[in-house]
Amino acid sequence: MDATTTQPVVVGRRIGAVPTLLAALFLVTAAPQIAEIHAPGDVLHAFRPASRVRVVSVWATWCAPCVAEIGDVQAISDHFRDKGVEVIGVSLDDMIPGQRAATKASLAHFLELRHIHFRNIYYTGSGDALADEFHFDGAIPVTAGLR
Repeated sequence: MDATTTQPVVVGRRIGAVPTLLAALFLVTAAPQIAEIHAPGDVLHAFRPASRVRVVSVWATWCAPCVAEIGDVQAISDHFRDKGVEVIGVSLDDMIPGQRAATKASLAHFLELRHIHFRNIYYTGSGDALADEFHFDGAIPVTAGLR
């Protein structure tokens, strides 16, 4: 493995609760546009170059533990944003059958209703390939810090 290889550090299946008051201290903005990617390696290209720490949260709206965790991930994003930490969500919602446009619109609506503002990617590739790329067993939610 060379020095440019990105290795994730899994920080847990469930991030500890961050006080709701902490999340309430930050400005609420509209949910961002959701980019669509197919290749697992493209997730890394979604991060801003200035990000000192990159956090990937793999999740889906059909996953109850993911839905329970998403507010905590937002609170972490809010709390550490000014410290060079960038969080990107990778939604696996495309894995449910249906029209991609409708599923993607449903995801955007979900994020807006829950005031989730960190960037999210609509992943259309293989779940196994994503798990291989980020070295996790495929079970979600999973949140990993990349170094």
